[in-house]
Amino acid sequence: MLLGLGMSSVVPADFMAEDGPVEAATAWLFLVAFATVLLTRLPALAALDKAAIGLLLLAFAAREADLHASLFQVSILKASFYLRHGTPGQIAVAVGILVPVLLSFLLLLRRHGARWFAAPSRWRAPIVTVATFAVLMLVAKAFDRLPAVIVDLGILDAVPERVRHVLLALEEVLELALPLLAILAVVQGRLRAFPARAG
Repeated sequence: MLLGLGMSSVVPADFMAEDGPVEAATAWLFLVAFATVLLTRLPALAALDKAAIGLLLLAFAAREADLHASLFQVSILKASFYLRHGTPGQIAVAVGILVPVLLSFLLLLRRHGARWFAAPSRWRAPIVTVATFAVLMLVAKAFDRLPAVIVDLGILDAVPERVRHVLLALEEVLELALPLLAILAVVQGRLRAFPARAG
C-alpha cells in the first residue's frame, strides 16, 4: 500500500506496472519455486506429486510473463478466445497447454484433498501456507479485475489516480507473495520431515 501511495511522487510510475520489475520478479520467483520443489527431498510427496506441483508453478510463471496472452495475441484464459478469436488450430494448442495444468490440479486435489479440507485445527504448517497461497491468489485476482470493473462501470474519472496506484501496488505485491509462499511451504515440509537436521 505504501508503494502505491508513493508511486506518483517517489516510486517510478512503471515500477509496479504490468511488465514492470515487480511482475518480472514474480515470474522469476515462480521458476525458483519450481526448482525448489523438484530439487528438495520431501518424503510426504511422491514424484508424481512433485511433477504436478512443478507444472502448476510453471503455469503461474508463464501467466506472470503474459505468455498466455502473447501466444495468440488474445489470452487463452479468456472465454472470448474460444468463442470468437481463436482458430480451431489455436484452440487445439491452447487446450493442449491447459489440460495438463488442470489435470495436475485435480490430481493433487484427489491425492491430498482430504488433508486440505480437514478441520483447520488439524492443519500442519505447510497446509496453512498452501491455504494462505490459495486465499491470496483469489484476492490478487480480484484486485487484477478491479480496474476493468471500474472502466466497465464508467467511473474511471471518479477514482483518484493515487487510489488506482494503491490498487495496482496491492495486486502486484500480493502476486509477488505467491511464489514466496510456495518456497516457504517447501521449506516447512523439509523441516517437518527432517527436524533433527534443522538445527
